[in-house]
Amino acid sequence: MASENAESQFSSTNLSSTQFPSYIPTAPTSPTADSQPPLPLPPRSSPFAPIKTVLKTSDRTLSRLTAVLSTPAGQDSLLNTAYYTLTFLSATINLTLESQLESIAKVFAQNASKALLPGESVVATFQAPAIATYLVRASTAFKLLSARISDYRTFVRMWGLLGIYAWAKSVYSNPPKDSILRVIAYGQVGVNLAFQYIENKAYLATHGIVSKPVELIGREWMLSAKFFAAHIVLDFVRLWRVRTLWKTDVVAQDDKEGMVKREKEIETWKRQLIIDLCFAPMAVHWSRPEVVLSDLQVGLLGMISGGLGFRETWRKTA
Repeated sequence: MASENAESQFSSTNLSSTQFPSYIPTAPTSPTADSQPPLPLPPRSSPFAPIKTVLKTSDRTLSRLTAVLSTPAGQDSLLNTAYYTLTFLSATINLTLESQLESIAKVFAQNASKALLPGESVVATFQAPAIATYLVRASTAFKLLSARISDYRTFVRMWGLLGIYAWAKSVYSNPPKDSILRVIAYGQVGVNLAFQYIENKAYLATHGIVSKPVELIGREWMLSAKFFAAHIVLDFVRLWRVRTLWKTDVVAQDDKEGMVKREKEIETWKRQLIIDLCFAPMAVHWSRPEVVLSDLQVGLLGMISGGLGFRETWRKTA
């Protein structure tokens, strides 16, 4: 549950009189006859230059995408962003269609009421416009694809217990120096271990691999989300503590290397805060039996958090 440009230098050259044409016109009575040396013609651009530019850009993009997809973290970052984007698009299309259908029905009801006698009613059917049919198909496709992505991410995450073990080992062998951050680190390891273990059980039961009552499966999904919510709360505390420690560990203005490091730390801190703020309401939504957020809200929050994470992953491949 995360590269620089080279600089070009130009040197100036003092021009001397020997660099100008040695020939000087000798007809002072006709200065207008003196002609300036012809200007050099601009180089001809190849007709294939735009194609070469497109190919170079495409090659660079595909190379970076290959680098992103070569790691499990990069794959999950891309799929996470894709999942929430598809969820948002599907919900947006559905809301648009519902709004249009309600408008059509309202207009028809108003017109029909003028021609009906008291107590009469009318039943009408409408043929959906071609664009509406296309949008329904697109919404259904987005929903199905997002569901497959979600299932795949959950399945691959089952091996996350090994990653949590490595994380716990790292915290044990090299714990944070600050006592509060140390407690938070151990707490996050614990709640993530519980989250992943319970989610694995719920996933296996959902697919019928282990036998459990449906009600128990639902409770396990919600329980795993509550442990995820606990991780978010601990991360808010961690961010607060890190910010507090910065006030006591001020970097000197003349320490250029320290200033650059602190700027990167602040950038990472802000990005993680926004991600946590997006995931906090979603964690509550998943941990409750009633609906807290709409699909549109879930998709929007996920797009923001996933986009920030993917942008950082993409930046590291430059």
